[in-house]
Amino acid sequence: MVPFALFGAAFYAVYAACNKYVYRSGLGAVPAAILVVSTCGLLAAPLLLCCDTHWVPATAWHALFLCAVSSPAMFLATYSYSREDASVVGPVISVKIVALPFVEAFLFGKSLSAGVWAGAGLAAAGIVFVSQTDRWTLKPSHLLRPGVLMMATAALVFAVGDVVCGDAIPHWPSSWQFTVHITFLQGLVGLALLGGLRLAGWTSRKAFRVDAPAMRRAALPLAAGGTALLVAQLCLFQSMGLGGNVTLTNILYSTRSLMVVGLMAALVFLGHSRVEHAGWRAYTFRAAGAALLATAILVALQC
Repeated sequence: MVPFALFGAAFYAVYAACNKYVYRSGLGAVPAAILVVSTCGLLAAPLLLCCDTHWVPATAWHALFLCAVSSPAMFLATYSYSREDASVVGPVISVKIVALPFVEAFLFGKSLSAGVWAGAGLAAAGIVFVSQTDRWTLKPSHLLRPGVLMMATAALVFAVGDVVCGDAIPHWPSSWQFTVHITFLQGLVGLALLGGLRLAGWTSRKAFRVDAPAMRRAALPLAAGGTALLVAQLCLFQSMGLGGNVTLTNILYSTRSLMVVGLMAALVFLGHSRVEHAGWRAYTFRAAGAALLATAILVALQC
């Protein structure tokens, strides 16, 4: 169980890094976000064809809900990488696990423990830290930047999606089969959106631009990012299926926050990449913020 959860976290960090390279290819921010998710969905197609995976009709409404709600959240989360550094927005997705008890309390009237509230406070502190640049500031205009707000919003929607998944997965032979079907459906939603942009004639606009040279430049990071996202999701659900301890899996998977910051810092300082423009002080703040977010999950789930 432990290797799968940590492998999933590592592949998520690769997915976050690939997003930044996709946006540097010249594609418009909107189609770039849709293409990453669509690529992940299309890569799930061979698993549907080669493996013994059968659709479970009893979960049809779960699938419709996830495609209608979680798919836009996935696009929004991916789009946030066009607005901020991956080392900023990547760790913010961890808010999802801390937000899950609040969603369950709102939907089902469950009580909230002191640990959940403490975790929420630590998560808020973590977002403050990861939002920093080389100069520390607490200005609201700096902390509540569009990319951070987009990823936080997506995390809240994902928390609602997790509640729906928790109701649907017991109907399936295995959790990874459910994951493959939903990922494939989300890819089809992405392709439909791209077709709509094309028919509307918006692909010539800057934010929606799709052209052949940009697609050639984006091909490798799209394939790598889509593959990494699919592997991360499969590792996560495989870990849950093997060990049965969802709490421990989520705690281990939360290390993705630190892995994202570490990978981006390595690309900037060791690989001399220009994919991000931040100094060592900014990455120190962001590593501290990622550690706070991971601690928030530990406190919220264990207390």
